[in-house]
Parts: sequence; C-alpha cells; structure tokens
Amino acid sequence: MVAESKITEILNSIAKIKWFRNIGKPLRNSNNLVIAPDKKQAIAYWLSFELEEASSVAWEAFRYELVQNDNLYLVWEKKFEACVSLLHKSIKKSEIAQDLMSLSKQTVEEFCSKLPFLGAIGELLVSDIKPEYNFHLSQISFYQQGHWICGWKGELHNDRFVYPGKQFVIY
Repeated sequence: MVAESKITEILNSIAKIKWFRNIGKPLRNSNNLVIAPDKKQAIAYWLSFELEEASSVAWEAFRYELVQNDNLYLVWEKKFEACVSLLHKSIKKSEIAQDLMSLSKQTVEEFCSKLPFLGAIGELLVSDIKPEYNFHLSQISFYQQGHWICGWKGELHNDRFVYPGKQFVIY
C-alpha cells in the first residue's frame, strides 16, 4: 500500500528533522505563503483561531472517512500513537522548539498536536478515497526544510463544508 510506505517515510523523517533551523530566513519559493515578519507575530498566528479552525476542518474531513472503515481506523490509531511518541522525543531535543513552546506557553503535547504530522498520517490513509485532503501533508516539506508553518489565512463557512485551502503563514 502506497499510503503505508509514505507514512513510514514521514515517521522516519521526524527523528531526522533539524527543527526550525530556518525560521525567519527567506524562502526560495513563497507562492501561496504569507511571511510572518517576526517571532512575536509568528507566535500570534500559531495561537490564532484561524489556524485552529482550518486544521480542525481538515481533521474532521479525513476522520469522517476513517471512521467508516474499522480496519483503516485501527491502522490510524496505531500510527497516530507512534507519531505522537516520535514527535515528543524529537521536539524535546530542539532548543528552538523549546523556545517556541515557552513563548507560546504550550506544553510539548499541546505544541506537537498542532504540528501537521499527525494530520498528515490520517490524510495519507484516506488518500485513495480523498486525494484532495492534503492540508497537513502539504506542510510537511516546509518542516523538513527547517521552516515553521505558524498560521493560516483563508475563509471557512459555518453553514457549509469548505475544505481549507493551502494559504499558510510561514516563519
């Protein structure tokens, strides 16, 4: 299964990531990205309602697909737990991550839960059914390059389902 191998790739990459080594540095290609001007503003974006809401919409979309298939859901639970463990171990080794957590007044658990890796696993598991569900997946390469997707800009609707576009804020 292609999703399984991609999930394994993501899990293997977590321990190798040099977390946030390029935050605040210019990007070669910043299409569809808003640049946070400084760390204080990046933290404000990170803690914003907009990022939380967009991420929640993306989570609920793939989760809806997962719960309809017991086997898929069991795989999700197993991979989710493995990813949580890897994220916590890896992030705890990063001084920059520690600084960002401190500034945002978040625990390692809270901080890691907002990173896109957990959502990306769910999106990969439903990629055969809903390939367009890639809100979290599309963020992974930025983290692997040492950047930080700290926010989201866009419009969501309470009266109808609108999957969030990839309009990210990066620092």
